[in-house]
Amino acid sequence: MLQGMLPLPRMRAAVAGSRAAGMVLALALCLAVCGCGESSANYHSSVLALHVGEYEISPESVHMSAGVVRIRLTNDGVLVHEVAVANGDGKIIGQTGAVFPGRRVTTGPFRLTPGTYRVYDPGANYADLGAYGTLAVVAR
Repeated sequence: MLQGMLPLPRMRAAVAGSRAAGMVLALALCLAVCGCGESSANYHSSVLALHVGEYEISPESVHMSAGVVRIRLTNDGVLVHEVAVANGDGKIIGQTGAVFPGRRVTTGPFRLTPGTYRVYDPGANYADLGAYGTLAVVAR
């Protein structure tokens, strides 16, 4: 063996160690990016302000007062998204329609009564992949 060279098994261990370190760094970065959205919010207005991206809706949990509301949706993703609000029976109460990347829309008014609603992206299988949340509506 030439002077200054490591035996092959040690080189493999060093390469494997750097790969593991790289994978840990990539996982940490991924978790940091995915965890950037708000998890819950209390709204004191009649506008349900949401952000949607690939496989997430932010905030995931919202509390607001019953009454006439509008959805203001911002698409932070790279795909077309939409958001629907459905009651406990699965009936859609309000929906945005398609929102292109980088765009923001506000729906027309619709009425929410006290209860728990599901907020989700009905496009493709986005809700199955994480694009959903809850909306708790309380009496004024």
